[in-house]
Amino acid sequence: AADDPLYGQAAKDYWGTVNVKGSGNIPLFLDCWFWCAGPENDDTPPAGDGPEYRIDPHTNSMNRFCINRHQQGINGVFLDYSARKVWLKDLWHVKWAKNFNINAPCPNWATEAPWMAQFKGH
Repeated sequence: AADDPLYGQAAKDYWGTVNVKGSGNIPLFLDCWFWCAGPENDDTPPAGDGPEYRIDPHTNSMNRFCINRHQQGINGVFLDYSARKVWLKDLWHVKWAKNFNINAPCPNWATEAPWMAQFKGH
C-alpha cells in the first residue's frame, strides 16, 4: 500500500480531473458488490459465479466488479461521462489508475475462472 493511499493506490496514480486523454476508458462508476476499489494488474477473477466465491475485498479489488450482473457484463460510467456495458473479461483492460497496465496479460480464464472461459471480451 502507498504512503498516501486512496483506495489502496497512491493519490499520484489518479487523474484529479476529467480533462485527460483516454477518458473514455477510465472508469468513474461501475456496478460492484463492495464500495470503492483500486484494482491491480495481478488481481484475479473469482473462481466461480456467485457470492460464495467472493474473497476478501481488501486483497483483490477486481473481485468487487467481476460480477455476472448483466449477462457477462456490468454497466459503467467513464470519465468522459459516457455509459456502456463492460464485459467482465474487459475489466482487465480499462485504465483503473495511471499505473494500471491495460496491456498486461489477462488471467488464464480456463484455469482461474472456468465459469468465464466462454464469456465475451478479451
